Amino acid sequence: MDAGESTLNALRLLTSCRETMLGDGRVICVDALLPPMGNTGGAPAKMLDLEMLVAITGKERTEDQWRRMYEAAGLRISKITPLQDNFGASIVEGVKRE
Repeated sequence: MDAGESTLNALRLLTSCRETMLGDGRVICVDALLPPMGNTGGAPAKMLDLEMLVAITGKERTEDQWRRMYEAAGLRISKITPLQDNFGASIVEGVKRE
């Protein structure tokens, strides 16, 4: 599996979650949030991204990439809550798009 296939699998999972959400359900993803392209900060998250690409063909995403993936799945990000860890992890919360 390559990184593109990994993204498609994540998109299928998010779409499935949206399709089965009831009422005001929420999707919660916890993952490292990479700084925007060109930002030289976030070294631990970037190292984790490289490790994921090499070891399991996964990937970390920027906020913009998360927004695009949620939108493609029929969701919108309602809140991003940064966690106080060493890897830049955040809680990315999504709801159905209206």
